[in-house]
Amino acid sequence: MSMDLNSEEETRLRRNIKLVPRYKNIVLVAASLVVLISVFTLFNNQEHQASVQSVQTSQSIDVEIKAAIAQYNFSRSELETVAKIKAFGEESIPVLTELIHAEEKKTRYIAYISLSGLTLQGVGDYTEMVTLLKDGLDDPDLSIRVQVAQLLFNFQEKEGIPVLIEALDSDEVMTPSSPPMKVSDYAYIILTNHIDQDFGVESEDWLAWWEGSGDDAKWDETNERFVSE
Repeated sequence: MSMDLNSEEETRLRRNIKLVPRYKNIVLVAASLVVLISVFTLFNNQEHQASVQSVQTSQSIDVEIKAAIAQYNFSRSELETVAKIKAFGEESIPVLTELIHAEEKKTRYIAYISLSGLTLQGVGDYTEMVTLLKDGLDDPDLSIRVQVAQLLFNFQEKEGIPVLIEALDSDEVMTPSSPPMKVSDYAYIILTNHIDQDFGVESEDWLAWWEGSGDDAKWDETNERFVSE
């Protein structure tokens, strides 16, 4: 009877021995799953933290740009304010894209000047940046429209010429301008500095030129002005 028991125990023992590798495999698989889950969780956490940091950075830039503009007033040069904004580089573009539609005039003014400066430095997509600047030709304020028309000459763009011609008939004072200057006088100076024509301060002759050969004028790299045939 004891022999039978020993035989049963031996059989059970052999079965258990055979099961050990299976248990080991199960443990190894489970351990591997734990490691994979841990790595996946760590990656997700890092991605989330990076996303949060990106949002925080964007919010910080937004705050700093708006703070810089808030300190600006038309009685002094805009160069210092624009320099602060341009220091943020491409990250400032989304903020400026929003600010060119702001209610306050000085905010829109600084935003357009900053976008122009960034574009001249090769920051951002050239076509998109120039398109943003052209939005300023429809700004509700004449001084800003004239300023944007002038900025567009930096990129050999002539779409602002009709705005400058329109401004010749205005009695408004250019803002900013130091010393104070009428918008019409400022527009005349810009026109004659960037076009190979001079029709005086009356808008009729300028308009006739524009509707005639002016619209076909080409940029002369040597003289840095538009030349019409």
